[in-house]
Amino acid sequence: MMVKNIKRFLNLKTRNIFFMFLVLFLFKLQAQTEQSNLFDDYWKIGLSFNRDLRFVNNENNSVDYKIENIKSIDLGLVWNYHQWQNHNLKLQLRYSLFPYYFKDSYEIKEEDAYLGFAKHTELFTLYNEFKIAPTYEYMLPLKNNYLVIGVGPQVSYMLTTGRINYGLTALSTNLPDQQDVIGVEYETNINNEFLYGVIGNVGFIVPTKIGVFNLNVHGHLGFNKYFETEVNTYNLIVSPDTSSSHDMNNHYIGLGLNYYPKRKSKKIID
Repeated sequence: MMVKNIKRFLNLKTRNIFFMFLVLFLFKLQAQTEQSNLFDDYWKIGLSFNRDLRFVNNENNSVDYKIENIKSIDLGLVWNYHQWQNHNLKLQLRYSLFPYYFKDSYEIKEEDAYLGFAKHTELFTLYNEFKIAPTYEYMLPLKNNYLVIGVGPQVSYMLTTGRINYGLTALSTNLPDQQDVIGVEYETNINNEFLYGVIGNVGFIVPTKIGVFNLNVHGHLGFNKYFETEVNTYNLIVSPDTSSSHDMNNHYIGLGLNYYPKRKSKKIID
């Protein structure tokens, strides 16, 4: 009889503990639902500054022709147009602050040209870009700050089109038994004016007395290429003739900073 009463007591106590935790969980959930919106005290539209590094694919060739990864700087606006609980929908509009550049280089080795070997490095203006990205974010409260994770599609419009780079290096070896001129031909063409991809970000939102600062690390996965450069080498003395392709695949990573000013508090008049 005593054993049954003890079991009954333990079962009752277990149910009470479970019920208590359930009530606490519901109160917590209700508190999250009714918590004040972050953008009640700050502007929903803010400024955005981003520094990105874009990746370029380079195939091997006889003169080590390559295009370096492309660095870019963007300025833009961010509009946080809808919030519920810990969720946020925003629209990012960004424009390249300066024209993006790409730097290419190659070197004809001395054994391939003897008296006529050459080294080449050049910097080209590539494009300006306009980006639009609707983004979903989840904001996890961390005391007075927020951990933010976001993802969404992005469409870019490139303002430079057509053939943007053409070059030819032709050298004579000055050797009696090597009369053919050796050279390197390279030509760059635009593949697409519109680029498509998915952009994701992880960062922190830090509210202050002067506004909200959103620091983030972001990455973009591109679905199509912007430009492609074809490089042909011919008549090299030692190295074989090669044909290689080099392109911007529209993948990039970067750092970003968003700023939302604090709203002016309304004075209550008695």
